[in-house]
Amino acid sequence: MANIKDPAFWHRFSLAVHLEEQASSPAPVSSEGSNGSVSGRSNKSRPTIQHTDTWLDRQHKKRRRALCICWSIGLLLLATGAAVGVVIWWLSRNGDSLF
Repeated sequence: MANIKDPAFWHRFSLAVHLEEQASSPAPVSSEGSNGSVSGRSNKSRPTIQHTDTWLDRQHKKRRRALCICWSIGLLLLATGAAVGVVIWWLSRNGDSLF
């Protein structure tokens, strides 16, 4: 699968798939009451749902968080290694006077 760099592409793609799935699903069956009126709500009167966070945005946040954690652990290990190296160097230079 090709890597697509445009993040808006995936949003448009998922929106198109969602709209296609809605269009292909059967219309809800409404039942009539005793006086002949339709008791069910029509599909057009139903309010649209506004999503504030899409699946793609959540995936980007997860990836960003994982990268931050990875870099933090890597820098921590690097700093620890540097500190151990400095302590070993210092002990080798001044080791005679300590013991």
